[in-house]
Amino acid sequence: MLWCKKANQYGSLISGVSDCGGLLTVLNFTTNTELQLSTRLLIIGSFYRSFALMCFTQERRRHINMLPANSKRNINPTYSDAKNALPKKNKRTGLADLSNAISSTLHISSNDGEDIEKPRRVQPVVRAKSEERKSFRVSDSKYKFSSELYKRLDLTIWIDPCPEFDYDATNLGDPFQVPEYAMDIFSYYHDRELTFRPFDYLCRHPQLKKIRRAKVIDWFVRCQEDFEVNHEVLYHTVKLFDLYMCATRNMEQFDYIGAAAMIVASKLDQQNPPLPDDFINLPLSHRSRTVNSYERKILVALNCDVNFPLSYRFLRRYSRTAGLDMQTLTLARYVLETSLLFYEFICVPDSLMAAAALLLSMRMIRAGEWSIKLIKYSGYKLEHIEPLMWRLNHMMRMRSKVYPACISIEEKYSHPIFYNAAGTQLLPDRRPRNEPVGPPVGLGFESVELA
Repeated sequence: MLWCKKANQYGSLISGVSDCGGLLTVLNFTTNTELQLSTRLLIIGSFYRSFALMCFTQERRRHINMLPANSKRNINPTYSDAKNALPKKNKRTGLADLSNAISSTLHISSNDGEDIEKPRRVQPVVRAKSEERKSFRVSDSKYKFSSELYKRLDLTIWIDPCPEFDYDATNLGDPFQVPEYAMDIFSYYHDRELTFRPFDYLCRHPQLKKIRRAKVIDWFVRCQEDFEVNHEVLYHTVKLFDLYMCATRNMEQFDYIGAAAMIVASKLDQQNPPLPDDFINLPLSHRSRTVNSYERKILVALNCDVNFPLSYRFLRRYSRTAGLDMQTLTLARYVLETSLLFYEFICVPDSLMAAAALLLSMRMIRAGEWSIKLIKYSGYKLEHIEPLMWRLNHMMRMRSKVYPACISIEEKYSHPIFYNAAGTQLLPDRRPRNEPVGPPVGLGFESVELA
């Protein structure tokens, strides 16, 4: 037999095969045991047969590769003849065009035996142009404000301003950083910012004032500290609350809506979200049932599309790519969380808010200016960010006058663990003292295009 010859020929190489290490270990281990000699011989015989079959297969492949190219197709004539004998079918093109997926001659049999033609509505086929998405940047038609200020932010045609620097290359091999997809992920977030841009919903809720909303946000901050959830939960909760207010006119159970938004956000970003019974400020009767009901209402109102672009995620990304220290990031977080209190900033894109807060913190502690690395990973130049930065600086100075009772954020960032960020001196205010707090002209509610 061929395999016997190959076994004898390659028998001396058994000890060198890496796959045999486990078998040799078993044989050495059982040398001093009561394993019968016949069992050992059976194991050795099975191994020899497997090894000989492997050698025979390799020898046959080597023989086939040495044959001429025109003779290889006859190695298996039965399969080749059967394959060539099959009639060639036309390529299926039905699924290439969804409008042709259902035949226009499809009939349905009625109960009386008559064939009734199925009504069919043909939708026009929209074919994407190959030039539209050469990169994962935002398209012109989607990422556009009605204001002239934001029209100057050209995010469609993207030329790498710093090709020699690649932050994500330093994180290769880290599964938590996913460096292979990081740029695509944040470009995707840029693409979805306008999808989750709230409009001026206070006109729908006359009983809801800015001061009441600010107190709700202040309560969210206290809940985030009490439940010890991460920072994403706070920003996610505020976004859920604002978007649900845009989608509903119900204001009867305002506190339950806030608690439900916090729980939904915690379920998205935390492993152990709080329970309805943890919100002791709510009435005890039917507390859990009512909160769970509003959880469903929020998800239904938002069509379960709750993966929002959050300003904190952009801020953390910018800080890491620029190599800034934790003190600068914490100070920027203090500015960004304070902006959550102000209803006027909810329509500003999250990526732009994060960039302006980071620039303000860098200038407050003299940590540098807006570098070319930040231009690369944010998509914003200094002239795009600076007007909003000065508005945020004015907001920080006016917070104690506009919302004197909302002090949870200031108390939180007065702790040494947060580098006493609340005690950092602000920049000189370039805005008039009596000017209302809000974004620059063109980034406010007047730029929102309602459908």
